[in-house]
Amino acid sequence: MRTLRLLCIGLALVLSSCDCDETTISRQCVAQADCPAGQFCDEGLCREGQPTCIKGVIEENCKRCAEHSDCPDGSRCSRSGLCLPPQCDTDADCTNQCAEDSSAIETCQVEAETGWRQCVAFACDTDEQCRDAFVEIPDGLSAACVARGCRCRNPCGGTCAQGTVCCGEDGNEQFGQCIDDPGPCGDQECGLGFDTEVAGEGVWSLSRCARDGDDCNCIEKPFIAQGVTGIQSDVAASGDQAIVAAYNSTYGDLWVGRGSEDGISWQWVDGLPLADEETVTGGPSGPRFGISAPGADTGRFPSITVASSGTVHIVYQNVDDRSLVYARSLCGAGCDMGQICTDIGRCVEPTQDCAQGCAPGFACLQGSCAEDARPNKYLIFELDGRGDLGYHNAITLDRNGIPSILTAVHRFDNQGIDSAEWRRYTGSNDLPNGPEDFGFMDGSLMLDTRLITPLSVWPCEGGCPEDQVCVGETAQCVVETDDCNPGCGEGSACFAGQCVTEVPAAPRGGEAVINAFNSMVTDDQGRVFGVWYDTRNNRPVLLEPNGRVIDVQTTGGQFVALQAQGADRHLAFVRDEEVIYVRALPDGTIAAQQVVDNGARQLENRSEVHVLADTALDLAPDGTLTLYWQDASDHTLRFAVKGPGDEAFSEGRVLAGAVQPYEGSFGFSNRTARHASGHWLSSFRFHLPDEAPESEVVIFAR
Repeated sequence: MRTLRLLCIGLALVLSSCDCDETTISRQCVAQADCPAGQFCDEGLCREGQPTCIKGVIEENCKRCAEHSDCPDGSRCSRSGLCLPPQCDTDADCTNQCAEDSSAIETCQVEAETGWRQCVAFACDTDEQCRDAFVEIPDGLSAACVARGCRCRNPCGGTCAQGTVCCGEDGNEQFGQCIDDPGPCGDQECGLGFDTEVAGEGVWSLSRCARDGDDCNCIEKPFIAQGVTGIQSDVAASGDQAIVAAYNSTYGDLWVGRGSEDGISWQWVDGLPLADEETVTGGPSGPRFGISAPGADTGRFPSITVASSGTVHIVYQNVDDRSLVYARSLCGAGCDMGQICTDIGRCVEPTQDCAQGCAPGFACLQGSCAEDARPNKYLIFELDGRGDLGYHNAITLDRNGIPSILTAVHRFDNQGIDSAEWRRYTGSNDLPNGPEDFGFMDGSLMLDTRLITPLSVWPCEGGCPEDQVCVGETAQCVVETDDCNPGCGEGSACFAGQCVTEVPAAPRGGEAVINAFNSMVTDDQGRVFGVWYDTRNNRPVLLEPNGRVIDVQTTGGQFVALQAQGADRHLAFVRDEEVIYVRALPDGTIAAQQVVDNGARQLENRSEVHVLADTALDLAPDGTLTLYWQDASDHTLRFAVKGPGDEAFSEGRVLAGAVQPYEGSFGFSNRTARHASGHWLSSFRFHLPDEAPESEVVIFAR
């Protein structure tokens, strides 16, 4: 085909080339033989002169070329003096063939130095270029760029079904197979907590068995919800910041936050599961590294204190196994923004030299992804696992920074509660490393019938001992016998020769404690005091620095709060839905007592009696007392003040909650922590709608 095309082009060049001035036309011609000597046939007419020599067209009785310019347009002069005719005028004159056994694409290009038009093999970079360059691609064949040359082939034996694509990469184990179409950016790996964004769509590359030309971005997923943080919480002071320990009841975690009245920055401390494709559903720079799955349920009844060195001490309950857990920080109150705490207690800046991005919960440090990347790290260990304990925890530090801890315990047998007790733990040093660094004392007391009865009605409460089963209408734990013939069916157990229906063991009931609402404080002399509500005798109980347990000569004691100075023990608590203040002496006698709020409210057209709860107490160095409590009926946080010379507290006022529009229900889990210029008040705000603000602890600077 190309030979015939060259002959036609050459004849045209012969007929059109003349190395002379205009001559007289002699006669018409069809071929050179039609013209007399000294003339040549040019476009059907015989003209005077000598034609240019063109290879393969006219090589005798013609004028040979010396330079490229001696040749017609698109030709070039060869060393023999013959003009080489152009191979093409357009791409259509060149080879363009797509066949399974033979494929080629040429394009018509002009040689820069000579101006010669020639057909040159098409060099490709992508399959898409080949698909565009072939004039026609027969059914069942695919265009592919192989070694920079376009080829047509059918590695998969035909057209792949919808949703699949053909893999034609030589050496690929999937060569010749129709595989799932990954779609635009389908092969992009963004890591846990990120989604792929398609900024531009490319095409499938048969020869690479991958997509070409996709423009892909990795976008962090939306943050998971923070959840309900701090319905059980405590506060301490570190410099000019409040440090809050909070139980996140949504996920079952212990969280610690740093902040002020402007907000709290949270980090998890305990209870987070490992990050993987199933657990990570949110952005890793948000709460819990984006892990929405719950882990171990832990962090309930938290209590926190901070040493002068900045070390944070926390005690809390592991809910899953009802044990008491202790934690202390390794990097003081926490590293600065952007830093992470290392295992040796140093704050460092993450580096940017990791080859691949680190998974949620990890940070790049000197080329390696370090796990547990948080602003602070904690040494955590089980302090006590004897019995069912970790309720109403309290912690404080003595003048030497040594921790003292108070907790409530109740013991179960397999039919209900057997006994309850309080336990106090005292550290042997200021940086405990394990339970061996604590000594303990307890106050075991049998619970009276009224506390046991409501909790022992569940069948086989708490489960049966090993090798026993719960059976019968009376739901007893018994040792199964083997004297039933024939044997018993599914759902029955053999006992004393009879098949008896097996009863599923019910979970344990709620806690029954003798020391509720534990609180521990250290006075300005470094002495450690404790207080709790005696649930059996309905009165507060003081734990003196010398270890003596003193009954306070009054009644009530729910939500009891304590401050001590000199010989005065200042207590605030709830009795019969009223907020009570008591100043007790070391022997438990009452020096002063006041009903600070009786719950009576006079509204415009009616009167009401409100439910009151959650007392907290601050004692300033000058003796000023500030008492906080919740009005649970109108969801407000209230306070009253008693100056050092005042005989009674002022009338209660609303601190938070009585505003419109609705900002949440305030006054849960109130706690105070004194710092150099005042005190912090932490209070849990419950916000009913799903939108912001979150249900979490808020801080008041007082």
